[in-house]
Amino acid sequence: MFLRGVLLSSLLLACAPSHAAPVDRVRALLYRADGEALVARLHPDAARENADAAARFARQAGERVAGDPLLRPGGRALERAAENLRSAAREREDASVRDAAIEVAVRVRELDALLPAPPIARSW
Repeated sequence: MFLRGVLLSSLLLACAPSHAAPVDRVRALLYRADGEALVARLHPDAARENADAAARFARQAGERVAGDPLLRPGGRALERAAENLRSAAREREDASVRDAAIEVAVRVRELDALLPAPPIARSW
């Protein structure tokens, strides 16, 4: 019985993202890019994998907002910042990794501010 409940919960959680609104998917990609950039900033000596992941999530978010003229510049700026983070991580420049990670965080927050508020925020 317990195992069936765990399997059912796992199945529901696996299917839940497919029902999310497009803006929620963009916001999730932004938060994932921000999280990877934070880890890269905290551990610049081993930031390559995190920088690659941040760039991947930033690129995906940029692709999702490319159709919106209001969001497109923010998406491109985020992609450029994440690519700068990736370059700094490959060159193993700790100060540059930190600076680029901060730039990614700033760009994430700027783009997030342009997205419509989630329904729960509008209900208050």
